[in-house]
Amino acid sequence: MPRKKEAKKDIIKEFEAEGIKVLSVYDEPYGGNEQIFAIMPVDLVRSAPFQRDLSSAHVKKLAQSISHIGRFLDPIIVVKSSSGEYWTPNGHHRLEAAKLLGLKEIPVILILDETVGRYVLAMNVEKAHTVRDKALEVIKLYEELLKDSPERHEKEYEGVFES
Repeated sequence: MPRKKEAKKDIIKEFEAEGIKVLSVYDEPYGGNEQIFAIMPVDLVRSAPFQRDLSSAHVKKLAQSISHIGRFLDPIIVVKSSSGEYWTPNGHHRLEAAKLLGLKEIPVILILDETVGRYVLAMNVEKAHTVRDKALEVIKLYEELLKDSPERHEKEYEGVFES
């Protein structure tokens, strides 16, 4: 069972006073570093100043996918900067999609070490998919969907395949 460590009681109280709902304090499995899983007001989070530019097309696709699934599944990473702002070094598009959908809160992994935010970008490398890659992904996805509902027609999944 995840726990809230005694040493962090004061900082957890500070977060909760800001409207951040701390759900769990845990040690991540690689280095054992303490992290916080929380639900955070979207208005508190800003994109890190060193993040790539926003793609409105990508935000719209994400919002459509979230809406289609009916769930916000992928938490963003948030780091509290030395200025007291909460920055996301890897969730700018998901944050903006949440705002587009009218969400007031978003799931976050809150990192207490500000320097980590600069290194997260090194992990945020997305390979541009070729047409072939996209086609193969759609074929594999459709094959999986057919296993669950063989009577459904391909046209019914058009929105899923587009995203």
